Amino acid sequence: MDDKKYLERCLTYAYDKNKRFFQLDIEFKVQMVYSRKEFNKEWGSTTAKWVCAFAKKDKIIVFAPSVFEQQTSHKLKNYRNIIIH
Repeated sequence: MDDKKYLERCLTYAYDKNKRFFQLDIEFKVQMVYSRKEFNKEWGSTTAKWVCAFAKKDKIIVFAPSVFEQQTSHKLKNYRNIIIH
């Protein structure tokens, strides 16, 4: 799986869906992480396994699709919905 391409497809879908709903055109950055250690460093503390993404002031942090099921308690089939959220 190509993480970047998969994430880009999910982001495009999520961006279009949210833009239509909220009527806003907002730019944002996304950073993929590949381990819980890396995720917790960005968060600033230990996180539960169900925590799979969060927004910071300047970017969104999310687990890469290739490690999503191993690093979180979620299934990859839910990735797009989590990105939309």
